[in-house]
Parts: sequence; structure tokens; C-alpha cells
Amino acid sequence: MKLLKSLLLLTFFLGVALASSNKRTLVLLSNVSSKDNYSKYFKSLKDLGYSLDIRGHLDKTLKLEEYGTYNYNNLILFTPEAEAFGGSINLESIIGFVDAGNNVVLAASPSSSPLIRKLSSELGIELKDKETRVYDYFNTVNLDDNSEDPSRIYSSEFVKSNLILGNEPLNPVLYSGTAATILSNSELAVVALSAAPTAFSQKHDAIEVVGRANALVAVVQMRNNARALVSGSLDLFSNAYFSTLVPSSFDRTALVPSGNRAFCAAVTNWVFQGAGVLRLGLARHRILPSSETVDGLGNSDAASRNAGEESPATYVVGQEVEFTVEIFKKESATTPSTDDKSIDVLDENRYVPVVDRLEGLQLEYTMLSPFIRLPLEPRGDGTFFLRFKVPDVYGVFKYEIAYNRVGLSRLQLQLQVPVRPYKHDEYERFLTCAGPYYASAASSIVAFLALGWAFLYHK
Repeated sequence: MKLLKSLLLLTFFLGVALASSNKRTLVLLSNVSSKDNYSKYFKSLKDLGYSLDIRGHLDKTLKLEEYGTYNYNNLILFTPEAEAFGGSINLESIIGFVDAGNNVVLAASPSSSPLIRKLSSELGIELKDKETRVYDYFNTVNLDDNSEDPSRIYSSEFVKSNLILGNEPLNPVLYSGTAATILSNSELAVVALSAAPTAFSQKHDAIEVVGRANALVAVVQMRNNARALVSGSLDLFSNAYFSTLVPSSFDRTALVPSGNRAFCAAVTNWVFQGAGVLRLGLARHRILPSSETVDGLGNSDAASRNAGEESPATYVVGQEVEFTVEIFKKESATTPSTDDKSIDVLDENRYVPVVDRLEGLQLEYTMLSPFIRLPLEPRGDGTFFLRFKVPDVYGVFKYEIAYNRVGLSRLQLQLQVPVRPYKHDEYERFLTCAGPYYASAASSIVAFLALGWAFLYHK
């Protein structure tokens, strides 16, 4: 009996531990009975360690937030034609959910409702007009009855980022739906999958956009590092599209399984913070002692004051200083999946130091505009550093890091450290280079005394 109770308690606490470690994900469907149509997609997410709560979008008990705490970390909306949501979920609550740093996957369609279009716009992705569909007469897959449908297209125009799509090559992805347009200079949105050059989007008889400008799947990383995915096709995630054969990227006469399963799993894992997650650690700065200065000549007596002090409140012009910051990345453990391939299962509590150089990582020392802008170098233990000489200008300066790369979390840091001039008693009392001036002053004094002595005692 005691053994049974112990096993029950162990099972309970193990379940609580697993539930707390997994990413909590709310899935909203237009019809709960349709969940079997996307069972392969849901299974791939469960294999990645995400716990799914699948509900109907009109469920009256739906709550994203309760008592100031969000019940979920991620939200999947497979409701392209929804006019409203049940419970306390609405457009404002979803935007607040994202503003709090949580993540959203949104599937749209050519007949998406105004609510879904508005939500997509709020996430930074503008969908095409209603009833606009993407066609491609050169990259199509026949239907089961062998009839051709130019709106059932496939594409292998992926974003060039292993962080978002993983390291394994992907087969062409099968797609049927609408598209979006992403500006080439967008700082937040990235096109994860675009149409082939021969594709075009058309509403009735009017062709709107041609070729790769049709964004089929777009991902967004907000300034608070929340992430979102917008797909113009719900069929992209369906079991039917997961199991359909498409022409190979290398040999169009050979048929291969579509890349939908691998693509959807990889891009969703990235959106749910499963890859490319960086975090800043402790930032420090100090005044270098004379033995460690950049030019080896040492700081002056005034400049060397407080040398070695950790994070001083102010600098003196001309001091040589060192700035260091710790950077960590979220680690994933590799676990075999049911299809004998490797998948990355995220360990929520495991961050490891970044030991390699981060391309483009720079430190700025600014006052309105940068006076110093130099790359941060790795030490190999997760610490990045830079040594430099404080500008010979006094004022309110601050350290700034603004690192933004495709597939990686945005790193932002601002640390204010003003620079002051020398105090009146900090200037050097004797300068070797001023020897001639000292000699002329001394000679003037001696000459005056000699003249006075001669004038007073010799007549």
C-alpha cells in the first residue's frame, strides 16, 4: 500500500515537473473535430517537447491571462474565417499576449475574416486582399483525380537561415492559399518561404504581384523578442499536404515527400523560442591599471585614479577602460524521434556561454552620436570584451549594444557612464616638456635678485 502511494506521488510530481518545463501552447481550431486533419503537425510539436491544449475558438472558458499571469507561452490560431473568439480572448488580448513576450502562429486563407487580417496587420504582416490567391502554372501538383489546379503549388524558395529552418536540406513545400508582401527593408519581418519566380497572385482577373515578392510564410521577431508566424495557407499544416509527393528540387522527374512536415516543425520551433535564443548576462566596465593599458605607456596619475574599480560611476577624459559583457544561448538537447531522425528538444532552464565570435557584434560609446564603435571580441568563456581610450571630450556618454541578426534574438543594452574633465588638483604638477619655461622663470627670479642686491649694496 505504501509503495502504491509512493508511486502515485512520484507520478504526480513528475507530471507537475514536466508540465512546468514544457512550453504551454493553446491551439484554437474553427472546429475541434478537425484536429485529426493536423494530427501529424501536432505530433511533431509534442515530439519537440511542447504541451498542447486544443480548443474550439468559440469555447466560452478560453482565457489567455488569469490573475495577472499568462496561462500559455504560445498561441496557434487555425481559424482563418473566425469573426470572434470565445471567453476573454479578443484582438486586444492577443496583442497584449505578444507584447508580454509570448509567441503566435497564425494561419490565414484567401477568405480570411477582417479580424484575422487585422491581427496579421498588427503583427507586422499585410495579407493580400480578400479572394486573392497565388497561382503557378509551372510548379503545380495534380489532385487525386489527376486534374490540374494551378493554385496548388510547391516552392523551395526558403530563407537562408539554418537557425530558422535547421541544418537539414528541405524538399519543396506544398502550398495553397493567399500571400503577403514584405518590404525588403523591413527590420522585423523575414520571408521564411516565398513563391517561385513563375508564380503570381491574382484576384479575379487582376494580377497583383509576381514571383518571389509573394511571401507565402513570414516570420516576425518583435522588438521585445516575441515571435510570430503568418501563413497564407492553413492546408500547409494538414496531414494531406504532409504526405503528398512533389517533384524533387534536383530532378523534376523524381517524386519525393513534401517538405511540409520538416518545414512546419522547424519554423514553428523557432517561433516558439526553440532556436536562436540569446540572452545578455552581466555587463561590467573598469578603468585599466597602468600595466594593462592599450598602448603600454600607462595612465597619468589623475587618469589612473580608481584603476581596477568595478563599474565606476564616471570616467576622466583620456582614461583607458575595458568593457565586458556575458552572452548566453539557450541550449537544445538532441533526442531521436519516431522516424529515426534527430530533433531538437529544448531544455527550458539550460543556457550555455557563447564561445564563438558573433558576426557584427559591436559596442558603441556614444554621446548623441558614436565616438567609439568597435567589435566585441570573445574570450572563449562566454565573455566578450573591448578595451579603448575614453575620448578627450566630457559629457554624458553611454555604452550601447544593438545586435539584430536574422534568426537570433535581439540584444539591446544601454549603460550610462559620464565623462568629466580633470579637477583643478588633478593636473600634473611638473611636465618634463615644460623645462624651458621653468628655466626662464627661474632665470628671471635670479636676475631680479641679483639686480636688487647690486642696486642696494653697490653705489
